[in-house]
Amino acid sequence: MPAPFIMPSQSGIDTPSVIQKLIEAERIPLKRLEEDNRRNEIRIKAWEELRTKAKKLSDISRDIYSFTGPFTHRKITSSDEGAITGTVSPNVEEVNQKIQVLQLAKKHKIHSHKIHKEEQLPQGKFSIIINQKELEFDFKGGSLNKLERILREKANDYDVSIVQVDSDHIILTLASKISGKMGKMEFKDPDDLLKKIEIIGLKGKKEEKEEILIFKKEDFKEHQDKITINQNEFSFQDVNNVNYLFPLKDKITEIIFRLEYKIEEIKNNITKTKEKIYIGPDIRNKIDGVELLAPQIERERITDKETSLQQSGEKIPGKIIINYISSGTIKQKEILLKENQKEYHLFLKELEGENANIQIQSIEFIKNFQGIFYLKELKIKKILEKETVYEPLHEIEPPQDAKLLVNGVEVVRSSNENLTDIIPGVSLNLHRVTNHEVELKVEYDITKIKEKIKEWVNAYNDLLLFIKENDKFNRDQDFEINRSSDPNERIEDGLRKLEDSSGIFAGDPIARRLVSVLSFITGNAYPTKLKPSFRTLAQIGISTGRPGSNWQDIKQGILIIDETVLDDALKNHPESVKELFALDKNEDAVVDDGVAYNVYDELSPYVKFAGGIITTRIDLLKEQIKTNKKIIYNKELSLSRKEEMLRKKFGNMESTIQNTKNMGKFLQNKLGIKNE
Repeated sequence: MPAPFIMPSQSGIDTPSVIQKLIEAERIPLKRLEEDNRRNEIRIKAWEELRTKAKKLSDISRDIYSFTGPFTHRKITSSDEGAITGTVSPNVEEVNQKIQVLQLAKKHKIHSHKIHKEEQLPQGKFSIIINQKELEFDFKGGSLNKLERILREKANDYDVSIVQVDSDHIILTLASKISGKMGKMEFKDPDDLLKKIEIIGLKGKKEEKEEILIFKKEDFKEHQDKITINQNEFSFQDVNNVNYLFPLKDKITEIIFRLEYKIEEIKNNITKTKEKIYIGPDIRNKIDGVELLAPQIERERITDKETSLQQSGEKIPGKIIINYISSGTIKQKEILLKENQKEYHLFLKELEGENANIQIQSIEFIKNFQGIFYLKELKIKKILEKETVYEPLHEIEPPQDAKLLVNGVEVVRSSNENLTDIIPGVSLNLHRVTNHEVELKVEYDITKIKEKIKEWVNAYNDLLLFIKENDKFNRDQDFEINRSSDPNERIEDGLRKLEDSSGIFAGDPIARRLVSVLSFITGNAYPTKLKPSFRTLAQIGISTGRPGSNWQDIKQGILIIDETVLDDALKNHPESVKELFALDKNEDAVVDDGVAYNVYDELSPYVKFAGGIITTRIDLLKEQIKTNKKIIYNKELSLSRKEEMLRKKFGNMESTIQNTKNMGKFLQNKLGIKNE
C-alpha cells in the first residue's frame, strides 16, 4: 500500500526527512543483522574450504593403507625390456623369475594361388575349422571377390582379404585370429572349390583318441558271479583267473592296464616228509693209527615240515594273457606281473609290426596269490579315421606355440600376450626370442608409493597452513570493554572490529584441536614390529625440519621431505615404511594403528557431510542466517507499517495547521482586519 500523501509543509518542518530519520534509526539493528549474515556467509565458505581440505587429507590417508592403495601396487622389471614386459595384480608377493623365450607363438596365415580377377569360380560347399569350431559355407559361384565377401560374413575367428599382386591377378589371404596351434585353420572341401584355387591340397588325416573302458557282467566269459564291477574297474578274489571278452573292433594302437593287489598273509602249510636217521652207538676205535667206526643202523621216519609262499620266494602275483587274431591266426601275448609295478603298457605294433591287422579277442587275468586282484582302469588308444581333411598349400606363416624356459623348465603357451599362469598374479607379454635368460622381478612400485606419500604431505601442509592463517588474533588491536571515547558504541561493535582484523578461526576450539591432534599424530612414535623398525616419520625423511633449523619454521609444524632418506627407505625397506603408515597391532589382519590410519580415524568425524563436526558448524551458521533474515523481514514489515502511521500523523498535523490558517484568514476578511 503506498504511503499517504503529505501536504506541503505548513509548519515549517521537513516532514519527509523527519520520518526517514526516525525509520532509519529503528533500522540500525537490522543493518547489524545483515552485516552478521554477510560475515556468516564468509564463515560458511571458510568452514566449507576447511572441510574440503580435511576431506582431501582424510581420503589420501585412507588410500595409503586401503586394499587398492600404493603399497598394494607391484611392478615387474625385466633385464631385457624389449623381450618381455608385463603387468602385475595388487598384493602379489615379490618374486624373482628367469625366463628364456625359445620361440614366439604365431598365427596361421595362408593364401591361394594367383587368380585372374575376371575368372569365375564354380559353386561348392566347404568348411573352415578353427579351435574345434566348424564354419560351413555354401558358395553359389562367382568371382574371387564374391567368395571373399561370403567368407567375411562369418569372420569372427579369422581375417580375410584380397591382395592385388599385379594388374590382372589377385590372391585370397586367410589369417587366424587365434594364435598358436589351437588357432590352426583346417578345411573340408567335398566339392574341391578350395582345392581349385589352391588354398588347400587334399590330404588324409588320422587322429588318435584315448578311451577308458566300462565293464559289464556280460563282458566276462565265466565266473561272472565272482567278479565285482564298478563301472571302469573290477576285482576278483575267490577264483584264480577271469577272461574278459574284448568288445572293441577298432584299430587299437595301445592298451594301458592299471592294477592293484591286496595280498593276504599266507599261513604256513604242514606237510609230511620222509628223512633218514641212524641208530646205534657212536663208537670210534683206532687200530695202528686207523680210526674205525662202529656199525650204524639206517632207518626212515615221517616228520612234519612247514612251508609257505613267502619262504618259496614267489614274487610274481600273476600275469595277463592277450588273445588276438593276426592274419587269420589265433595268437597270445603274455605279460608277467610284478608286485611293485602298478601300470603296464602294451603297444600293439610290437606284436606283429607297424602295419599288421590285429584283432583283440579276449584278455585273461590270472593271479598267483591269495587275496584280491584289482583292475583299476583299462585304457585304450585307437586310431580315428576322420573325414577327408585338407591341408593348406601356401602357408605364409604356420601356426606355432610359444616355447619358454622357466627356471630351466620348458613350457608351451598358445599366445604371446596376457600369459597369466607363468608367474602368479602377473600378466606377461613376449616380444621376441632371446638367446639368454631374462631376469624378471616383481617388486613394489616405489614411484607410486612416493607420489602418494608426497601427495599426503602436501594435503597435510595445505590443511595446517589454512587453519593457521585463519587462526590469528591481531595483537595490535586495542580493544577494551570499558569504552570512554564513544559511549554510544556497543560492545558487539568492538567484537566485530576485532573479528575483522583477525582470522575466521581465531580462538575457535574446533580448528585449534585439529591442529593439535594432527601435530601429535605426525610427531608420535608407533609400535612397529618389522626389522628395521621405522617408529617415526622422521626416520623415513619426513619431519618439521632438520636438526639446527630455525625454531620459528619448526614451530609452524609444516612437514618437509628429505627425498634422499625417503628414497632409501622405500627402496630397501618398503614393508617397514608401509607398517609405519598402517599398522596391525593385534595381528588380526585389520589395520588399527599407524600415521595414515590415525589421521583418517581422527578426521572422520570432522569431514562427514551428514552429522559431521564441521557440517554441524556450517548448519548452525546457515540457521543463524535464516533466523536473521526472518527477523529482518518481520521488522521491515513493522517499519513499513510504522512509516505509514507516521505519514498519516504528520499529514493530519499539516492538514490541521492549514485549516487553522485558512480559518484565520476567513475571520480577518469578515472582521475587516488587514494584514500589516
